[in-house]
Amino acid sequence: MVLETILLPRDDAGVRNHVERYKAFRLQALKTAPLMFGSTYERESAFTSGMWETRLKNPRAFTLLTLQDKGVVGSLTMISLPFGPEELPAFGDPWKSLNGEAPKEPAYSHWRLNAMFTLPEVRGQGIAKALIKKGIILGHEEAAKAGKEFVGSVVVDLDNPAAKSLYEKCGFCDNSLDNDLLLTPLQIACNLAGTSIPSAAILNAQNIASSLDSQVTTTVTTGGSSATGSTEATATVQPSGSDRPAAQSVFVSTTTTTAT
Repeated sequence: MVLETILLPRDDAGVRNHVERYKAFRLQALKTAPLMFGSTYERESAFTSGMWETRLKNPRAFTLLTLQDKGVVGSLTMISLPFGPEELPAFGDPWKSLNGEAPKEPAYSHWRLNAMFTLPEVRGQGIAKALIKKGIILGHEEAAKAGKEFVGSVVVDLDNPAAKSLYEKCGFCDNSLDNDLLLTPLQIACNLAGTSIPSAAILNAQNIASSLDSQVTTTVTTGGSSATGSTEATATVQPSGSDRPAAQSVFVSTTTTTAT
């Protein structure tokens, strides 16, 4: 079966051609995996046609769809957030961050990977990985147009090993222990000594982190101003008022991913 990834257009005619299948797939994703998203099926099923069209026309977002035999099997939306990664707000619907004016001009071109979803029956075929890589490349292109450094972020739950593995395969590494400040003194000592952190200490910190009652907003970030070459990484963590049941984890990449 042939797979095709398309970038949805923002112009009026293009939006009208794609809005219904985008809407259908988005609602299917919200119904299939409600805990994966910051929004709900009940909320978005009440959207008017104009609201769906406005979302696709938004100049600060773009959406990718993966098609298999002309049916949608995967999607990813990249949203340009009006602040740098060090200013991430509490976890929530990133679309809401586009309302109102940014407090200041951000130093980065910061793109949130949002609404990442593939149908359960097509997983394991590399569709999600290809979507993520394509999204990052397009994010770099948008950053280059603005003359800024690209930074990408995503929220990942600690209790979702499949998602953690996916981002690791895309070149990201788990940096949650740095941001939880559970191992920082030990990490400094080990770095100075040129030795690795004992596995028992890492396991203990992970157990402590998973038992914390407070929620956190976490990011996967990739810095860089082009789609190729090495980059600097950035990550942040902040308290969250969300009622999501799972704690989240930070993943960081120090190299730019490219599509294959």
